[in-house]
Amino acid sequence: MENIYKKGIRILNLGCPKNIVDGEILAGILSRGLDALRLQHDAIIINTCSFIKPARDEAISAIKKAVAEKRLGRVSAVYVTGCMVRSHPGEIEAVRGVDCLVEPVFTWRELFERNEMFTERILSSSPNSAFVRIADGCDNRCSYCLIPEIRGRYRSRKTENIVNEVENLVNKGVKEVVLISEDVGQYGVDIYGKKSLVDLLELLEEIEGLRWVRLLYLNPESIYEELLTTIKRLKKILNYLDLPVQHTEGSVLRKMGRRPLSQSYSKWIEGIYKAVPGIVIRLTFMVGHPGETFDMFKSLMENIKSS
Repeated sequence: MENIYKKGIRILNLGCPKNIVDGEILAGILSRGLDALRLQHDAIIINTCSFIKPARDEAISAIKKAVAEKRLGRVSAVYVTGCMVRSHPGEIEAVRGVDCLVEPVFTWRELFERNEMFTERILSSSPNSAFVRIADGCDNRCSYCLIPEIRGRYRSRKTENIVNEVENLVNKGVKEVVLISEDVGQYGVDIYGKKSLVDLLELLEEIEGLRWVRLLYLNPESIYEELLTTIKRLKKILNYLDLPVQHTEGSVLRKMGRRPLSQSYSKWIEGIYKAVPGIVIRLTFMVGHPGETFDMFKSLMENIKSS
């Protein structure tokens, strides 16, 4: 998604919603005329994703296209930021013509609690819906995932700052906010000593003009009874969950470095449907992990079909 901001700097955001928010924060900084980054005018910034190889391939392709634009004299400089700067800088540096690698926004620790960096970001997508990052990083160590190495440990934002950001978004015409982090269900554990997503949802419910709140990404162990009853009770919280289950076989989950479900998959999913009748659940699964047998794969497929 490409957007042109003040100073003629173009930002190309690649990857997940968290990258989109990072790009919007960066755009807000540049739009206020801050010179701390010392970037040239009329430049392209590629905000990269490195979660999987196709994402890195897409980023390298975008970088090469930007360098070609520079050689044609259409832009003055090419800057690269985002996750690849942390995980695969050598692949970026191998592309001749890149002017500078910029440390990604999520590494600017001093900005994380500066509320204005979130409230003054420039939205780049729908004027009616916006992502709101309530935490960054991850404390899990899944065998297939680089996120903890790239984004660090789980860090929640203060509740008052999140509420303030949502109020600002509503004042700008936003009707729906999508709460994002690697696991929104773990929100608050690091700074408040307990899971605090329910407390946050109660406060968002009171914001006048806000119509919908959507939750994006909860690990299965982050689903608890109070959260489900709150989703059912509050009018603005959409009856929708996005759950990266990954597998239903405990042995495969352990090989992945994930916690097996505390009960059978069928009972677990049935419990969610009973707690919130009519809820829409989006599930993601992973097949082909080293150590998965064909029988394990068949069991997974049977569980999916039964749900």
